[in-house]
Amino acid sequence: MAIPLYIQIAATGLSMYSNIQKGKALKAEAAFNRQQYEQQARQQEIAGLEKANIRTQQYRTAESANQSFQAFLNRDTSDRSMKAFMNRQKEIAFSDISAIESGALQEASQSRTLGQMESFKGKNAIRTSYLNAASSLASGIYRYHIYKT
Repeated sequence: MAIPLYIQIAATGLSMYSNIQKGKALKAEAAFNRQQYEQQARQQEIAGLEKANIRTQQYRTAESANQSFQAFLNRDTSDRSMKAFMNRQKEIAFSDISAIESGALQEASQSRTLGQMESFKGKNAIRTSYLNAASSLASGIYRYHIYKT
């Protein structure tokens, strides 16, 4: 009668241990994934700033070229059509820059949200593992009473 008891204790203990270890592994995986998403968010923000800086530089280069061409053509700087053209180019450039920055921030925000979901998954995994371990203990006690009778 003692051998089935020890076997049941060992099986229950092993089941509890494996459930808890599984939960810890899933929690560690979720923490790693969260860090990856956070890193991805930072990279997306940096990439957006780089693209915005490149677009700003393109605008400045084009503005300089337009001013040089205007001087070459000997056009007056107060010419309304030239001012309208330059203002429109400025509006387009800053609209592009705003769209680039907004897109990068949206992507980064989405990555951070995914990271928060991973954190939530990790917390749920460890909680589930403890519940499964408790269930294993209850099942082990029940089986022992069945074997005992």
